[in-house]
Amino acid sequence: IKIRRITQKNDTTMPGKREMALYEHLEELRYRLLIILFSVLLVAVVLFPLTPIIIRQITDLYGVRPIIVNISDGLRIQFQISLYLSLLLVLPTVGIYNLIVFVFPGLYPGERHLVIKTVLPSALLFVIGAFFGFRFVVPEIVGFMVTYTRNTLGITPMITFNSLISTVFTGLLASGLVAQIPLLILLLIKMAIVDYRGIAGYRRHIYFLIFLGYAVITPDPTLFSMTLLSIPTILLFELGLLIARLHT
Repeated sequence: IKIRRITQKNDTTMPGKREMALYEHLEELRYRLLIILFSVLLVAVVLFPLTPIIIRQITDLYGVRPIIVNISDGLRIQFQISLYLSLLLVLPTVGIYNLIVFVFPGLYPGERHLVIKTVLPSALLFVIGAFFGFRFVVPEIVGFMVTYTRNTLGITPMITFNSLISTVFTGLLASGLVAQIPLLILLLIKMAIVDYRGIAGYRRHIYFLIFLGYAVITPDPTLFSMTLLSIPTILLFELGLLIARLHT
């Protein structure tokens, strides 16, 4: 199995290009993954001393006072927060860069140009989406679920820190990924995988799938969380269609 790659300087068999064996390709992939892993660990170590400040920001913003169950949970939560934050910072930057470096030699010139133009917007959309989720979406969901449990069932929920942190960072990651929808639609249309009229024609079906998906993943019997998440997603979908229409 051979995979196309840009030649090295000492390659004289083919001007400008050489064939790369499968084991070399896997070795390159392993090298890129190791860079990403090392970057995640390094950033996590740097962020570790800042976790008490981050914890106070989360508890103040979300209006909850979580508890810990085990004696060692405090130290483990610090590691967990620093690792989650590191992933959120490294994946849209170092991760995307190494992914592009890995696949770039196998792309055609037009595809390379398209990839280069979408890297920065992708990172910015992820950051904006994650911030929006942290500041608006997740606090509303957490606050609503706590209030609903207290007022409807008459039970004051005891929220563990592990549960709160997992909910917060899952929401951040999901918000960052959902924010990629406009860019994804534009790429699919630009690469001629789908066309604008084809996507627009299934608009109602896509709306239904969005609401259905959030109804499944959000444990909210009042549908508040589903609606809160579905509306921004639909707006992003429509924004993607608008941008694609302007560029086609």
